[in-house]
Amino acid sequence: DSLLNTIRTILKIRTAELTLQEGSLEWIDNLPDGVLGYQRQTAQNTIAVFLNFDNETKGFQFGDGDWMRLFGLSKDDNLKAGILKLNDFGAVILKK
Repeated sequence: DSLLNTIRTILKIRTAELTLQEGSLEWIDNLPDGVLGYQRQTAQNTIAVFLNFDNETKGFQFGDGDWMRLFGLSKDDNLKAGILKLNDFGAVILKK
C-alpha cells in the first residue's frame, strides 16, 4: 500500500475514534529498545498505539487478549496470545 493510503486510513481511524481525540494520554513503560507505546483512554474505550523505530522485529508481552486490532502497517504487526509482534519499522493500533 502507498504512504498516502496509509495516512488516509490512520486519519479515518482518528476521526472515527473519539478516544484518540479526547482521551487521556499515558505512556507505556518497559518496552523494548526502539519501541514507543502510549494509551489514550476514555470511560468507554482504551486505545493503544505502538511504533517500532528499529530495523529489527520486536516481540513482547502486552495485554490480556481482549484487544482488537484497528490498524497495522503489515499483517504481521499484531497481538496474539498476549504477545505483541511489530515488524521492523512496524506500527499497530489496538482497541479495548
